[in-house]
Amino acid sequence: MRKLERSNFMEKWILVNRRADLKRIAETFHIDPLVAKLMRNRDIIEDRDIQAYLYPSLKELYDPFLLKDMKKAVEIVKTAIEKKQKIMAVTDFDCDGICTGYILKHGLEKLGADVCVEIPERIRDGYGINSRIVQDAADQGVKLIITGDNGIAAKEIIEEAKSYGIKVVVTDHHEVPYTVEKNKRVYQLPDADAVVDPKRQDCPYPYDGICGAVVAWKLIQAIYMNMGFGMEKAEEFLPFAAIATVADVMDLRDENRIIVKNGLSAINQTNHIGLRELIRANGLEQVTSYSIGFVLGPCLNSSGRLKTADLALKLLDTQNVDEAKELAAQLKLLNQERKELTEKGIQQAKAVIEENKLYNDSVLLVKLSEVHESIVGIIAGRVKETYNRPVIVLTNVKDGLKGSGRSVEQYDIFEKVNQFKGLLKRFGGHPMACGLSMEEANVDKLREGLNGESGLREEDLVPTVRIDAQVDLSYFTEDVVCGLEVLEPFGKGNTKPVFGEKQIKVMRLRYIGQNNQYLRLTICNKSPVERTALFFGEAEQFVAYFTEKYGRQEVDKAFRNQKNKIEMTITYYPQINVYNGVSSVQFIISHYR
Repeated sequence: MRKLERSNFMEKWILVNRRADLKRIAETFHIDPLVAKLMRNRDIIEDRDIQAYLYPSLKELYDPFLLKDMKKAVEIVKTAIEKKQKIMAVTDFDCDGICTGYILKHGLEKLGADVCVEIPERIRDGYGINSRIVQDAADQGVKLIITGDNGIAAKEIIEEAKSYGIKVVVTDHHEVPYTVEKNKRVYQLPDADAVVDPKRQDCPYPYDGICGAVVAWKLIQAIYMNMGFGMEKAEEFLPFAAIATVADVMDLRDENRIIVKNGLSAINQTNHIGLRELIRANGLEQVTSYSIGFVLGPCLNSSGRLKTADLALKLLDTQNVDEAKELAAQLKLLNQERKELTEKGIQQAKAVIEENKLYNDSVLLVKLSEVHESIVGIIAGRVKETYNRPVIVLTNVKDGLKGSGRSVEQYDIFEKVNQFKGLLKRFGGHPMACGLSMEEANVDKLREGLNGESGLREEDLVPTVRIDAQVDLSYFTEDVVCGLEVLEPFGKGNTKPVFGEKQIKVMRLRYIGQNNQYLRLTICNKSPVERTALFFGEAEQFVAYFTEKYGRQEVDKAFRNQKNKIEMTITYYPQINVYNGVSSVQFIISHYR
């Protein structure tokens, strides 16, 4: 693999040093000065913002009626319930869509609504509401369709639904499609009876970074308020709003932080049968944002990827413990299968990039012939991490190509790809991700167009490691490490802090892991006290790097626990390790030099 793969040689390390009266903040809020610095690095400056960050309260959630068209949507849904009309919720097949369907179905049923959920099948239907669904709705006598996590780009399909006399309420969080006329964007809202989407240009909602399930949850909150139930009654759906927020990789800032922080507490105390059994099936003792993002979310997602999302919705719906156990086990197995398929796809994608010298492109467009269409987005994300540039992965489907893109912060993939919409059959997304379908004949044109107009500079393609603070290892006592927990949950928009330190001496090296793919290190720096550190990156690359720098003899000494000359600069995060009832601080190394 070429050096353009992520490596220590090409990274740009930046020590973040934003000024603030850390002593005053620490004393005012009874936190460690280091925690105060970490918040300042995240642009949390004013006392009211610090208070909200440290103690995110559900009372601070925004009024759902601030969403444009919410009042209209509530009246339409309320009328349908009062008239006992059949309602269909049409959602997406990913985790956000599944949670959206659950929230809409159970939230409306508690008001006496006659409601069903329709989740498109990925292979048969593709993304979002379509003609088949509309026809089925008409045949079933549905009088109201509520879209969830889709619909904002379904202008023609919504017109079709209305031609059958079906009212349509769109709830979505994706970007509103637009055309460019005379250098001005002309936004194309669907002609639904109500369009609730914080991304609308005329929407006054204070924060537009919420996911589809949260928009649906806001609709339920608003209906409950209108019908005299009170918004608090809708809090039972908080765990699903939190799961969707993390799984859909929303920024964990502002309102999302409130939802996820409080949602995690609710999840860890849940009596919800399906959720509880999914947690048990995966052996989770404590659910964190990490376990949602890498375990629970992918399990729910796997049903919509490899089978049908109805399987996941069935798990959330069931009141039978034995059925829940069986469904949770199925989802776990499906997720394992998805992992294996993904790993193969990633290796194929890298091979295509290397063989065709695509690594010189600033935007990677990769076509894979034999990859399941459901995992192209995951593959794109992993390839993006390797090459640190926007990636679109395409694969063959029945009527052409289908693809998914993942981007870097400096590149709005929705806006850039939208410029070449004429080459595509379907397209949608947001600044960091997109989905599309196209004819194979247009692949080279799209590749040339995106790279000709990328706007990316060479420095944008160099991975940047932002270090929050240079901290001596000895600073981290168990109390200090525990004090960092107030910063959680970590995720996009509120990343886990990165600490750095120089002149780290390596006392001992040892391979660990089932395939000896990781390293356990004994290290020390200014203090002679030895500390344990773990490295979960590529062990062989780590060893090769220090062998080249210090020689094989010195590295062999480290593996034999003998005095050696190896010294390095690291970035790391501390954690509490408990072994045989004894706790100690250890360090997870993320980068090294």
